[in-house]
Amino acid sequence: MTREIVLYKIYNAMIGRSSESIWLKPIKKLTLLIPKWNFGKPTLIKDENLVYNLVNNVNSVGYKVNKDLLEFIGTYGLEYGLVINSAYIHPLSTKPKLNKAEYAELTSFLSQKDLQESILMLAELYSTKHEFFIPTNLDFRGRLYCVSEYLNYQSTELAKGLLLFSKGEKLYKSDKTSINYLKAYGANCYGNKLDKMSWKNRCEWVDENLDNIINFKNGELIKKAEKKIIVYCFLFWIH
Repeated sequence: MTREIVLYKIYNAMIGRSSESIWLKPIKKLTLLIPKWNFGKPTLIKDENLVYNLVNNVNSVGYKVNKDLLEFIGTYGLEYGLVINSAYIHPLSTKPKLNKAEYAELTSFLSQKDLQESILMLAELYSTKHEFFIPTNLDFRGRLYCVSEYLNYQSTELAKGLLLFSKGEKLYKSDKTSINYLKAYGANCYGNKLDKMSWKNRCEWVDENLDNIINFKNGELIKKAEKKIIVYCFLFWIH
């Protein structure tokens, strides 16, 4: 007997369908494992294996679109280098004949641009929903993968930044340990060798830059950050 996992309602860009329902309801069944085409025998998991509960629990986590980031990208995205200009035409696209390196460069650029547009389109579409779900399953090695494409937490920095948990947790000012974890994470995302410094130095960097964190729209920190979009999310929530 092959057990199945539940897929929850989410927009599917490939078939162009969208459900208005935002409740956690099973709409489709999918075998847990992604089959390996050249294996003589499929990978099997015993029914009592706890991995079924793991995958279903992961699939039951709700998300929503980070509308603050979406709005910020619309206003400052090009100025701060957060996104590719959708109107930009790569110089190589008008060149009649490309060598191997040029072809690879143009293909990479167009792929990144198309991926960005797909992510932003889905974010706009789902920005009116208070909750949606991202289904997952496993490959034959036991690795967990998101089934839905583009807007998921295994995708690009843009996609990760545009996702929030639909049911968040409060962080209290009295919880110094959790606050320091958040500070260290923000410093890690900022990069510029900060992620190689001690825990204490990373927390101190946040304290020393509170003015620019509070006034994050001036772009002083975002422009210099290695992970600009994630750093924006950090600055927005900590300011």
